[in-house]
Amino acid sequence: MPDSGQNGVIFTNVQHFSLHDGPGIRTTVFLKGCTIRCPWCSNPENLKFKLETYVRNGEKDIYGRKISCDELYKELIKDKAFYGEANGDIPANDFCIDNAFDLGKLPGGITFSGGEALAQIDRIVPLLEKLKKEHIQERGV
Repeated sequence: MPDSGQNGVIFTNVQHFSLHDGPGIRTTVFLKGCTIRCPWCSNPENLKFKLETYVRNGEKDIYGRKISCDELYKELIKDKAFYGEANGDIPANDFCIDNAFDLGKLPGGITFSGGEALAQIDRIVPLLEKLKKEHIQERGV
């Protein structure tokens, strides 16, 4: 389990312009760490709660990154213009999308995926509070 406190969020990727992890245009943050071990896990490389070293083509590198909530906020807020005007006021099922230009009308936002997003909830609460002030919709997958 990760330690609690202000030690930063451990993640592997921020995927911009994601269309598959919730309604609308979203930014997906892939967090490291999960204790569930689902047999159908899509991201087994994110199961461990720590940064991991690996070697590829003889070069050593680190998988994962630790970042403060403030730094992650600065990265996520860059996509605010893509999250749509509705921002959760209207349920996504009430939208009818006839063409790609309508995607901007969906209530997009940020999805925290993993690993297991709730495993780092104590670390991301300050970030969630800042995003809420910006009226940005968050989801966990």
